Amino acid sequence: MKKPAAKNNLLSGSWSKTVQRTLFVLMLTVIAIASLINDSSNVIYSQSSTIPTPPPPPSTVFTIESASQPEGDANNGMDFKLVRSNNLSQVSVTINTSNRNAFAGSDFDKITNQVVTFFPNGSLEKTITVNIKGDTLVEGSEIFEVRLSNPVNAAINGSGVAIGTIENDDKASVTLSVVETTVSEGDSGLTSVTFMATLDNPVSSGFDLEYKTVDGSAEAGLDYEANSGTLSFNGTAGEALPIVVQVKGDTVVEGDETFNVELGSFLNTDKTDFLATVDSPQEITILDDEVATLRLSSGGAIAEGDSGTTDFIFTVVLSGAVEGGFGVEFMTNDVSATVADNDYVDNDGLLKFEGISGESQTITVQINGDLLGEANELFEVALGAVVDSSVGVEILDSPQPVAILNDDEGVFYLDAGSGVVSEFADSATISVTFSSDLAESVTIDYTTAADSATADEDFTLVSGTLTFEAGDKVKVIQVPILPDFDIEPDETFSVSISNASKFGIGNPSSSVITIQDDDGVSEVSLVSGVIEGSEGESSIPVELVLSQASGATVSVGVKTTNGSAKNGQDYTGVDSTATIAPGETSTIINIPIISDSIYERNEDLHITLSDPVNATMGSISDALVKIIEDDPIPTVSVSNVSIAESAFDTTTMRFEVTLSSYAAVDIYIDFETSDGEAVAGEDYVANSGRLQIRAGSQSGFVQILVYNDALDEEDETFTLTLTGSSEGELDSGADTVSAIGTIMNTEPAPNGTRSYLPFIAK
Repeated sequence: MKKPAAKNNLLSGSWSKTVQRTLFVLMLTVIAIASLINDSSNVIYSQSSTIPTPPPPPSTVFTIESASQPEGDANNGMDFKLVRSNNLSQVSVTINTSNRNAFAGSDFDKITNQVVTFFPNGSLEKTITVNIKGDTLVEGSEIFEVRLSNPVNAAINGSGVAIGTIENDDKASVTLSVVETTVSEGDSGLTSVTFMATLDNPVSSGFDLEYKTVDGSAEAGLDYEANSGTLSFNGTAGEALPIVVQVKGDTVVEGDETFNVELGSFLNTDKTDFLATVDSPQEITILDDEVATLRLSSGGAIAEGDSGTTDFIFTVVLSGAVEGGFGVEFMTNDVSATVADNDYVDNDGLLKFEGISGESQTITVQINGDLLGEANELFEVALGAVVDSSVGVEILDSPQPVAILNDDEGVFYLDAGSGVVSEFADSATISVTFSSDLAESVTIDYTTAADSATADEDFTLVSGTLTFEAGDKVKVIQVPILPDFDIEPDETFSVSISNASKFGIGNPSSSVITIQDDDGVSEVSLVSGVIEGSEGESSIPVELVLSQASGATVSVGVKTTNGSAKNGQDYTGVDSTATIAPGETSTIINIPIISDSIYERNEDLHITLSDPVNATMGSISDALVKIIEDDPIPTVSVSNVSIAESAFDTTTMRFEVTLSSYAAVDIYIDFETSDGEAVAGEDYVANSGRLQIRAGSQSGFVQILVYNDALDEEDETFTLTLTGSSEGELDSGADTVSAIGTIMNTEPAPNGTRSYLPFIAK
């Protein structure tokens, strides 16, 4: 029996072939897909392949930038820029600061483990601020570090260190000062002048500063002792170091001279760019207190002689030495003897002095002899200007007169005096003199003659004969003067003698007489060239006078100008016109005085006349008006001072010198120190000089440097003595006034304890 054919057999019949073909195509497809899968550029992998880890995003790198800025005087921030390279992810980094030559705590505030975090898509930069501690210490530029560490999800570029530079912007200066810029030279020995060099701001590690003296007109070795050296400053603000220069006294007249002290270079410091000197150099004037005089020997009388010449010799003597020598002019001057009449030989010239005290020079004047009968005659010799010298030399006993004694036979001569007579005088008096002694009676004629004056209108013509009896020396001629009220020029007439019965007629034998017109030409003048009045009075009266009364009103401008007294402060100025009524001869101008209660010395002003009307200006058109001070002169006192030793090398002790009242002038007080238990040079710096209390101030300070030490010792004292004042007197009228300076010990007491005393200074 046949088995039935199988159905749905995939491998049988036509279906089988169809399946086979399908499987074949599927196989080819798988092979093709596998080929594609094995292609490295394709992202599809077979099941047997390993899938790689996706690549990480780009890495973040931190960078920090260095910074610098001026230090300033107070706290301020220095900003550092922290930068990340991208903002794709959250990252962080730790910040720390570290010292170099700048130190945390004193120069900047320390940062410790400060974590700075950046977030995705945020800013690429952040600011790291370090607080800088500003000060006024000159210390040079300093640096510190800002460090990055412990990056999270990031890296650090390079070392991760930024440098912070604190640039020094502080400056310090040393000021040179001196209390008194003048010093009296004295006759011998040495006088100390102390200069102070004071540091205003602190300087790290201190420094040295050069100083030296420099000649002005004063010369080192002759006028003062040269001083140069180096000051060593610790660098403390307010530190003050002294420079002492010794001035040498002498007895030579040399004028005021000057020298300087100047500060030089800064040494042993790297901070010279930040250091400066102020008020250097300082000039000191050495006041010359010597006086030299030239004295001209006395004149006298010398017989004329009959011919040739006779010498009259003067001696000029120098008292006091004068540095560099000098010259002095001399001259002869006519009086009644004249060079023109050949009475003596004119002699003008220059005497040269080497400047040695006691040195003398001579002046010789030649007298000409003649046979002319004439009166005794006078000339004079005078010293003039001092030349070729910068110092003053006082001239004494100049001029000196010399009488030329007539030794010829006696003669008659006229003596009309000044030769001027007032229009309102009763008469003009002219003397006729015989030059020798008469032993018998002699007659001589006289006459008058008109010149510009009109006879019988201005004067009366007279003539006649004078009789000299034995022993007579002088007879007079009276010429009547006729007054009028016409304004006219001065007019003249002459008087002559002739026809002596015996003896000759000498010179002069005639004289011209001037009649001075007094109508409308009175002179207006101040009564005196110096007028005084008290400050306590309401006004000072000034009198204006006329030489004679006028028939018209006389007016004149009056104006005051300042001297040491000031308009509106010491007096009320006058600028007006003064009048003198007809018939009057004077008037008063009052200058109002502004009184105060402040001592200010005597003061002065000027009053001047100008533009007179109906008068001419007299001999005194300007006068000095003195306002005599009536306020009491301040007295001077000084207070004791105590000071504790300090941690520094030196300390300044300040003595307050006080006036009893204010003054309107500078007052100078001389002072000096002397040892007690404290010894100069060991415990303090000796000082002497002159303190200036300026006008309007009531006190000043004398500064004494005190040395500090580590010795356990008792408190020590020294004395400051005031020895005199330029104005007024010391307290209680004493010759000197003193104060005690006490240096208080601060070292451990014997029981092992330490006692500190406070600084005490009034």
